[in-house]
Amino acid sequence: MRRVNLTFLGVGPADLDAVVLTHAHFDHSGYLPVLAKQGFTAKIMCSPATRELCSILLPDAGHLQEEGARYASKRGFSKHKPVVPLFTAEDAKRVLKQLVAVDLGQDHSPGEGMRFRVHPAAHFLGAAIVEIDVHGRRSRRMPMPTRLSSGSRRSAGRRGRPMSPTVSRPPRRRCVIALQGSCSGQPRSLR
Repeated sequence: MRRVNLTFLGVGPADLDAVVLTHAHFDHSGYLPVLAKQGFTAKIMCSPATRELCSILLPDAGHLQEEGARYASKRGFSKHKPVVPLFTAEDAKRVLKQLVAVDLGQDHSPGEGMRFRVHPAAHFLGAAIVEIDVHGRRSRRMPMPTRLSSGSRRSAGRRGRPMSPTVSRPPRRRCVIALQGSCSGQPRSLR
């Protein structure tokens, strides 16, 4: 698992032009300090509320990673020697400098030939649905392929929030958003 956690998803972090973060949940934002530690220096674009929440969440998570590594070393239950945290509180504080709050409903350009617009989502404070245009090919709104949603299950058999309108057909492409998915439209295995 340690090897998987420290291996990026097939692209060098320094080769990325930007990251668009949909919301502050740790499963979306928690890899950002590691990504930056591995050489990612570009902007991480998100809503103002997501940036604010990450400024609390990520340093605290880094502190917990450090405490967990110390405890595992002291108790000797890790097979890794030395036991090191995935990232530290300082790593988290450094990556916060890369977070840029973007206006909702406005076009933004993270790199040549790319445009995106973030729309408010009802998933979580500051959550956004992202619409991406790459070289004139517009995606449907993301991140869910068949429904506008940010990923939470509302009730058995129904995805998303009540406000989420359905999309008539799935998009042909998905881009890496908050370090999840792949540009091929197929999930990437970490095996």
